[in-house]
Amino acid sequence: MNEVCTLNELMDAERPALMIEIGKNKYFLSEKAKHDVGWPVAEKDFIENYLNIWAAGFKACFCGYGKELALSKEIEKHKYFLSEKAHYDVGLEFATNNFNENYLVIWNEGFESASNKPRCHNIENCFNGA
Repeated sequence: MNEVCTLNELMDAERPALMIEIGKNKYFLSEKAKHDVGWPVAEKDFIENYLNIWAAGFKACFCGYGKELALSKEIEKHKYFLSEKAHYDVGLEFATNNFNENYLVIWNEGFESASNKPRCHNIENCFNGA
């Protein structure tokens, strides 16, 4: 039977995984800058550039969506945003390649993080749908 948990319990359980991801981000930002950028910079950059992608992967797994279906939905959203930004349809192949190059690793890490957690459904019907 699935455990019922609160969003606060879920956030507390997920905090260590997020800290690891922010730490990785700090490492890569520091390497690029050739000096230690510090935790606040890495945290802000992660939140602004990667948190939504990581969370989408986590949500997909946590809510029990198949990985391929969830990933294809995420690429469709990415295609929409790229097309809006470019003011023309960038095409699925371009969007897929762009997503894979820029976001797939972080999305997978969110998905894998959720796959290591016990299912605790009934949190607002898994965040009110896909």
